[in-house]
This record gives sequence, C-alpha cells and structure tokens, in this order.
Amino acid sequence: MRLDETTLHLTPGPFGGRAIAITIDARDIASQRFASAEEARRVVASAAVVTLNGLVLGAPTTDR
Repeated sequence: MRLDETTLHLTPGPFGGRAIAITIDARDIASQRFASAEEARRVVASAAVVTLNGLVLGAPTTDR
C-alpha cells in the first residue's frame, strides 16, 4: 500500500487494475502532540469536517 497525493496504490490489486473513486469525510487536525487522551478527544470533536476525494488503484492481476 502506497499513498501518492490523492491516490492509494494497492498491491496486489483487488479491483482488476481499475481505479475506484472514493470520497471520505475527515476531521482537519493540525499535527500536534496531545497531553492526554481526553485532550485528543476534545480536539477531534471540535475539528472542522472536510471532504477528501481520491482514487484507490490496484495493480492489474494476472488471475483469470
């Protein structure tokens, strides 16, 4: 598995070489250390939701 910009490359590929479009809702959190699990929960709960779009691309398989 390798992430390249907005494309996740999977080997072996589960999709017969096809690209699958994905949309994921995520939380926008700055890179930081948290003093406690409670602080991490508060930051995640208050973070803005962003929508990420990309592709999952599997290497072509030779199985038939």
